[in-house]
Amino acid sequence: MAALTTDTYLGLRMRLLRQARGLSLRALGERLGVSDQAILNLELGRTSWRVRDLLAFAEVLDCDPVAVLADLRAGVPLTAEAQVELLTRRIADLERQLAKR
Repeated sequence: MAALTTDTYLGLRMRLLRQARGLSLRALGERLGVSDQAILNLELGRTSWRVRDLLAFAEVLDCDPVAVLADLRAGVPLTAEAQVELLTRRIADLERQLAKR
C-alpha cells in the first residue's frame, strides 16, 4: 500500500475516534462550531489539517494529539478497519476516473 499523506492519516484516525465515541458528523460539527461538511473534508483528507483543527478534535474526542502525531511519525499502522476504508475510497476514486474516460 502506498504511503499515506499526513492529512489522510489524521483524517482516518480522527474518524475512527469520532465513531468510537458515537458521534455523528453533525454532532461533532456542532461541538466544534463548524459544518458537518468541514468535518467530512478533514476526515477524507480533502482539507489540510491545521494544528488548531487537531487540537479542537482532540479536545472534543478526548484523545492526546501528541500521541496521534507520534503514531504518525513512528509509522504506526492504521487498524484493519481504517485500511479497508482507505482502500474502498481509492477504488471509488479510480472508478470515477475510469467513468470520465
